[in-house]
Amino acid sequence: MDACDALEADGSLSAARFDDEVLAALDCAGPRSATYVIRNWLASRAGVPRAAVPTEKVLRSLRRMERTGTVRTVPSSYMRQLAWARAAT
Repeated sequence: MDACDALEADGSLSAARFDDEVLAALDCAGPRSATYVIRNWLASRAGVPRAAVPTEKVLRSLRRMERTGTVRTVPSSYMRQLAWARAAT
């Protein structure tokens, strides 16, 4: 099973498991990935429509991991778009 294989269609992942999937999608999408890009990776790897993975849920997960120091925001070329990368360990 690939590390980027993500969500089940019924969305029955725990918060910790969802965070792991978001990190895997961030690794696949690369650093400086916008929130919606990470969401698209999750949906496409799981084979579910994009609407099945709310961008807000991905953003909450990223914010939670930002507070714990796992990920960080990085500069984006757009004023209001958040871009993400793994935090340096």
